[in-house]
Amino acid sequence: VNSKDLKESLLKIKPGQTLNAETILAARELLLAAMNKMDELAIAAKAGGTDDLMAFRQHMALTSELQKNLSIFLLDQNNIPENGPNCIIDKILD
Repeated sequence: VNSKDLKESLLKIKPGQTLNAETILAARELLLAAMNKMDELAIAAKAGGTDDLMAFRQHMALTSELQKNLSIFLLDQNNIPENGPNCIIDKILD
């Protein structure tokens, strides 16, 4: 599953829907990557112009929606160490 397909499916989660452990872990990594990108966009928006601010706001809305949809699934994920956004891919490639 690539990150774009994962993102699109996570934005369509319905109440009561279940996810397997691999999807939940991948979702957590995607959310962490989205938050890191939001930090970068915030710095660019502060120093840049209207386009940079618009990119930040759009990404913030997307990240917020992802976080809202995933919050219930990610409650128990705090005990798993963060390995970065490529963690699942590294395991598949090994």
